Amino acid sequence: MFEMAKQPPPEGYLFSKAYTHYVFLLLWLLYFFDYIDRMVVVSLFPFLKADWGLTDAQCGAMVSAVYWAIILFSFPISILIDRWSRKKSIGIMAVLWSMATAACAFTRNFGQLFAARAAIGIGEAGYAPGGTAMISALFPEKRRAFMVGI
Repeated sequence: MFEMAKQPPPEGYLFSKAYTHYVFLLLWLLYFFDYIDRMVVVSLFPFLKADWGLTDAQCGAMVSAVYWAIILFSFPISILIDRWSRKKSIGIMAVLWSMATAACAFTRNFGQLFAARAAIGIGEAGYAPGGTAMISALFPEKRRAFMVGI
């Protein structure tokens, strides 16, 4: 049988360029949806105010819940990512924040929605550090800044 000779990855790359760019695209899409997920609730404020009688302060708290969770959990989750697995951590965080987003649809009051929004923040807390570290590891030094900047 014939076997194709396995070519080594290009200089500076851990894997083939195609695989590296595929991983980058997946990380970019996750980051894109990460930001959409953080702010999508803002479009619902008029409906939440009308249906639940929420105040502007409560609506603002729902946005802040995500960011406060990110602030509180980014550092400890980043340490966990560095000591464990970037790939697995990013996957788990994406599942967690997706489940928290889905849970938002089933909330019946401000407290439940606030808790679900905080869970979104916990899920998103380590994504940026983990994704940035993964991109830095995948690309050669001369391409890192550009790829992280995208």
